[in-house]
Amino acid sequence: VENKATVSRLGEAGTLVGSDEVYLSEKGGGKIQVRLQGQGELHQEGLIRACIVELQAGGSLHSLAINQTGIIEAKGCDQDSTGKITLNAGGGKASVFGKLLAEEVHLLGDEVLLSGLVDVSCSSKGGKVFIGGGIEGKESTIPNSRLVAITEGAKICANGLDQADGGEVFVWANQSTHFWGLIEAKGLSLIHI
Repeated sequence: VENKATVSRLGEAGTLVGSDEVYLSEKGGGKIQVRLQGQGELHQEGLIRACIVELQAGGSLHSLAINQTGIIEAKGCDQDSTGKITLNAGGGKASVFGKLLAEEVHLLGDEVLLSGLVDVSCSSKGGKVFIGGGIEGKESTIPNSRLVAITEGAKICANGLDQADGGEVFVWANQSTHFWGLIEAKGLSLIHI
């Protein structure tokens, strides 16, 4: 699957998937559950704007499943919801060279490469970033990566704006984490690498 266009779903959630087989079912609360079977690639070069954005691809070990070079913005549907971006490459590799702008971001896959910008800076409450897993790899709802690389030039922003507390950044890999990038977290923040 390849997206080079602008996709704007303000007030709604959007899901983009790449796989041999895709199964959709209702999850309740107006959400749709996506389950992938097989392999596939997803190339996102365009602009996506929605309340919640989810990119999923079924990949195999060492194969590129998600290549994100565009811009994704998720700012929540209303004051009570969180703008969330999830890139889940399954057993494959997720590469981010573009921009991810939200209040919560999850970058997941067997291998995760970040060379772009992740910005969860907020004025109401601190945003959250999960790259490769959750806190020390112990979050049962967040799958852990085997390898994570955050390259020189990559930037993660979790600033508290307008005197708000800063956010939380979690970087985890079961086998190896390589970090050469920059984390900017102004305000009371929490960073785990």
